[in-house]
Amino acid sequence: MKSETYSDVHETSTAEKIVALLSDGLTSPPSTYELVQLTESSLRLRCSASQSGLNRSGNLSGPTLLGFADFAAGLLALALSSFEEGIVTSAVQINFLASAATRSVDLDVQALRQGTRQIVCKVRIGSGLRCVAYGVVTFIRRGPRAGGPPLS
Repeated sequence: MKSETYSDVHETSTAEKIVALLSDGLTSPPSTYELVQLTESSLRLRCSASQSGLNRSGNLSGPTLLGFADFAAGLLALALSSFEEGIVTSAVQINFLASAATRSVDLDVQALRQGTRQIVCKVRIGSGLRCVAYGVVTFIRRGPRAGGPPLS
């Protein structure tokens, strides 16, 4: 069996898998997602919310931004685990800096740590050139390779 490197296969197949997840109904209908960029340890995702994701003042609500951050970091964590095992969010810490005045935001996600049991990602949420929130999302790996129970 030929050994495959990240640059040979992983980048293309991972991007295709992420795009397939986004188009196969993994996401909720009120939101739309677009994979803008994917590298070995980071991704950029453009997220747009419908009216239900806005607060009374017309800005993106905090829970919507929190959900976007968890979702985008989860895609990167899945890509880092080569989609071979499950992941579970174990912690989300987010700091809100300003209101997101548009329905669309860009999420820049970078892997800070990838261990045998944990994946830790840093998330920056931007609206235009402005950073509206940043945070850290931690995932626990599930599955045989991580030493946990297999997924059912």
